[in-house]
Amino acid sequence: MSPIERFFPGTVSFDPDATRTLGSAFDKACALLGKHPQPTAVRVAIAKSIVEAAKRGERDTDRLCDAGLAAAQGYVVGAKVA
Repeated sequence: MSPIERFFPGTVSFDPDATRTLGSAFDKACALLGKHPQPTAVRVAIAKSIVEAAKRGERDTDRLCDAGLAAAQGYVVGAKVA
């Protein structure tokens, strides 16, 4: 199971390729936050935003990552978000 899958609501499912893309976007967004540990709320905000963008049909890893980072901006501790 990809780390992002735990954030999928019970009524949402994605095909294996989409799930890999969402997982990659989630991992990339978390990595871009740097080495500073982030609160769980940051990872939740990133994941939820990525899942919402994917539900609207987005499948580009970079755009999904950007959506996640945008959602995390209010939470980020000690890291610069682009």
